[in-house]
Amino acid sequence: MKKIVIILSVLLVVICAGCGTSVKNDLVEYVKFEQSADKEIQAVSSDFMKKISSVGNNKEEKVKLLNEVLKNLTDITEKQRQYKPQTQDVQDIHNKGIKALDTTRGAFDGLIQAVDSDTLTEEKIKEFNSKQQEINRLTTEYYNDIKALQEKNK
Repeated sequence: MKKIVIILSVLLVVICAGCGTSVKNDLVEYVKFEQSADKEIQAVSSDFMKKISSVGNNKEEKVKLLNEVLKNLTDITEKQRQYKPQTQDVQDIHNKGIKALDTTRGAFDGLIQAVDSDTLTEEKIKEFNSKQQEINRLTTEYYNDIKALQEKNK
């Protein structure tokens, strides 16, 4: 009887160990998800670039367009928040991606307020440039972390 219990215990441990999600598989699924989000972000950016040139100096139209971009970024960020990686390694990277999106949304919100209140001064532009550098740093770090995890889990 004791041998049967030991065999069943070992078998249960082996089965449970095989049920876990590997970092490699989790990362593959995450990258697929991330690629679709990237396409959405690129579409928002492309649409914005096309429309901004036709707005000219019309403040109301600029604010409307910027609010549209902010809404789209918010929707994308919410989809990102709903994604739940299965491993801590991928979750850590996912959190960095969300931080980059939150920072981008914050910058857009500040830009909207400055344009709407006619306070887009040279100082504000410097602040936005600094914020853009931070966004670039966060995004680069995010993608580098994905690449590093892919290399680690080949």
